[in-house]
Amino acid sequence: MHSPDHHASRYRQSDHFELPDSDRINSAVAGPRDSGLHNRLRLSCPVLNTVRVQQPGPSEARPEKLRVVAWNLERCKHVEASAGLISATGADVALLTEMDIGMARSGNRDTVADLAALLGMGHAAAVEFLELGLGDAREEVECHGMQNSGGLHCNAVLSCQNIGLAEVVHIGSGNDWLAGRLGKGQPRIGGRIAVMVKLFSPKPIWVVAVHFESEDGPQDRAAEATHLVAGIDNLCGDAPVVIGGDFNFNRLTAAGLRGQQLLTRPHLHEPAFTVLQDGGFSWADANTTEMTTRRHPWQHDFIAQKIDWIFVRGVKASNPRVRPACTSSGENLSDHEMLAVDISW
Repeated sequence: MHSPDHHASRYRQSDHFELPDSDRINSAVAGPRDSGLHNRLRLSCPVLNTVRVQQPGPSEARPEKLRVVAWNLERCKHVEASAGLISATGADVALLTEMDIGMARSGNRDTVADLAALLGMGHAAAVEFLELGLGDAREEVECHGMQNSGGLHCNAVLSCQNIGLAEVVHIGSGNDWLAGRLGKGQPRIGGRIAVMVKLFSPKPIWVVAVHFESEDGPQDRAAEATHLVAGIDNLCGDAPVVIGGDFNFNRLTAAGLRGQQLLTRPHLHEPAFTVLQDGGFSWADANTTEMTTRRHPWQHDFIAQKIDWIFVRGVKASNPRVRPACTSSGENLSDHEMLAVDISW
């Protein structure tokens, strides 16, 4: 994995995203898709260097604990039903990954803003990838003849409380996506990121939504964890931190870990756990032993995995649970289950 260049400070804060000039992007990628071109496009495209912040409505709530959920929504194609599932948990904070804005596959909706509005939450969102196509191979077929209105794929933090600060840490370069070496030919510009928000109730705390690369191996994920911890230390100091997201720790079940082994021995197969532990983070009290991926009907070679996790530093985690990502009638909302945990000081 290429080392990302860290520019948390280069992200400007705004209440809106400036959609990319599609003609300029399309003409730029018509030539050789190398890492140099990718980096020039990523650094020059405003939407890839902006964190969008919209505050919630006024609230008198000052909870003694925070209920945090973490969920990879797989494009968030079912906004209303997903809002219902999050609301049912009583969440104060939602750490979300794989959120679409202006993608045909999810109805060309702003899924972040729409979901936040339904929940009465504010949000901080940053673009992980500018999608140059309609999505993966299945989505290209399903959406044939359609067009994206924005082409943005995001990570986001939703909060019932006012967002004090919002920052972004770049943990992966993303070069190989544009070059076509990853994601089965899915062309995109950007890179893996962590969206970080500082909250102040009941005490100051940073909450982080992160998505590790899906096409890499354990050592690459350890490198991503190193970049993540360094960014957290730089921006958060010794403040309490909660990280939640899709870490793509696919070696755990492949190595045969089951039950309590998943909580006691993950570092033996995914060195990112050691990196996070050395950075002061723990996971045993914030997670269960349940698998976190969900089978779609068309997935015939599905193997359940535990790739979604919550890590904490400087706070107490309790009552962890995994919520099935489906409607009451059994319709899938995502290929990832939702995690929830209570945080106290």
